[in-house]
Amino acid sequence: MRQDEKEYRKDVGINNSLLSAFAKSLEELRDYKDPKKQADNKKKPHFRMGLGVDCSVLNPDEFEKDFIISPSFKEDSTIAKLFEKYLLTEKEWDTEKLLALSSTMGLWGSTKDPKKREANFNTVEGRDLFEFLQSRANGEDRTYLTEEELEEVKKCSETLLTHPNTANFFKRTETKDVLTQVPYYWNEPLIIPIPDTYGFLAQNNVFIVEDGYCVAVRMKILLDIVEVNHLIKMIKPSDLKTMNKFASDEFVNSFTAYGYIRQGSLYHHGITLWAKEHYPDYEVDAFRFVVNSFKQIEEPLVFEMSPRDLEGGKVGATIKGRKVKGWQQLVNEYVKQMACGSTTIHYSQIQNLKDNGAILLDVCDYVNSIEEVTSADEPMQPDWNFDLPNEEEIEL
Repeated sequence: MRQDEKEYRKDVGINNSLLSAFAKSLEELRDYKDPKKQADNKKKPHFRMGLGVDCSVLNPDEFEKDFIISPSFKEDSTIAKLFEKYLLTEKEWDTEKLLALSSTMGLWGSTKDPKKREANFNTVEGRDLFEFLQSRANGEDRTYLTEEELEEVKKCSETLLTHPNTANFFKRTETKDVLTQVPYYWNEPLIIPIPDTYGFLAQNNVFIVEDGYCVAVRMKILLDIVEVNHLIKMIKPSDLKTMNKFASDEFVNSFTAYGYIRQGSLYHHGITLWAKEHYPDYEVDAFRFVVNSFKQIEEPLVFEMSPRDLEGGKVGATIKGRKVKGWQQLVNEYVKQMACGSTTIHYSQIQNLKDNGAILLDVCDYVNSIEEVTSADEPMQPDWNFDLPNEEEIEL
């Protein structure tokens, strides 16, 4: 991983991933902020292979530093559990200590011969797995790929770099620079300042608070591809995506289902601000997604966002009868949420928070008057039915 990318991931700021998690639920937001949950996500094959393609295409010089390759890999195996517990106290491989720990954990208890017990973990695959878990224990952000997954990653990457549909996105010329993994940070003003009623926002430098009101938030993006065409003074921003489904069939659905409409709009907004700093007399072109599928490797595709979609991804839109929130809406809601100082109570409930800390339940839109109660001359109908046993089944 390049140094600027490491700094980006450590730096505070609201990004697309955080907003996407928040858009789903508070539980998703808590998971997003939980390092263990994030590590679990990296165990999923499609996630690891997507990272492999990104690195292979955008930062090929970093690939050997960021990935460990082995014939097979089962991170949730018994051997992995042995290694993970071992690495809590030890740093280097020691066969005798591993054997002793395996006895303490009750592993392979029926195997009395130490050599046979050692054979369970002291293999080429076991050593590779140990190296990977050791690097993680040392704080290195490395990713695991099997040899079969690596071959798929290579095919997918090679096609992206050579196919007529996509090759030009990565080609540098005398008049065109291609920048990859471009980080950018800025302070986004809020349309309407939000009161920091409890003082929680002032404690977090993501929020810019003035006179008791949050007036702006610190944002950040990491854009995959930025083409700077000096001949026509045009900047072309793009994001690289990999899929396990056929892109020709499914990307349009993924565009809204996974919030890519919001991501593209946020990235386009950020890179426009970036361009004003670095290339003030250049225009910023439409935002594009460069997509390849592991089921359709031979034919990568490019999808371009319309101006209307860019606006909808910012302020929100209705798509096929379903309301989709824009990034600007979510930033506003996220600030309100953090003003509560909690990811347990939803920001909309803060108005029902009483002085004693209880959340007031006030669900009735309309309450009948006494006249309405006495004027009814009909038998009462139950609000719900109980499943009672038959009379003959009732024990007296």
